[in-house]
Amino acid sequence: DDELALAMYNLARIYLHRAGYEHYEISNFARQGFYSKHNCRYWLNQHYLGLGPAASSWLEGKRWTNLASLSAYISCLQKEMLPVAGEVELDLHEEMVETVILGLRLVKGMDLQAFQQRFRMDLFSVFPEQVHRLTSLGLLEEDRGYLRLTSQGLPLANFVWQEFV
Repeated sequence: DDELALAMYNLARIYLHRAGYEHYEISNFARQGFYSKHNCRYWLNQHYLGLGPAASSWLEGKRWTNLASLSAYISCLQKEMLPVAGEVELDLHEEMVETVILGLRLVKGMDLQAFQQRFRMDLFSVFPEQVHRLTSLGLLEEDRGYLRLTSQGLPLANFVWQEFV
């Protein structure tokens, strides 16, 4: 039941806030200074290297996952082969879409200056229709250099993200 799930989510937000936790990502809360560093890199769409079976990596426009089987992983390494199970190369537009969607997971939102510096393009010129429509619907707002989900937009995040795909 969507209404029950939303009510429980809102109660959790209130309870955790009163207990001293910050809501820093759509599904994560932490005390100040204790945010997940790995997850923050992921939501900022920064590069990361995963080592070991089933580990994922994102580097130089490519995303890949290592083999999950430990024996297959070791076998590849013994043969001096990379133990990659699958790889995807993203084009510039796909990378911009992912950067926006992941950035909107953060409660503070997508850093507009960081987007401009990374892609040498203004987010509003790349996604003008999406931003205008979602802002008009009250689901997105610009606040101090960030584009973020509004309190009405948080529970509808999947809908918002789909608009950028």
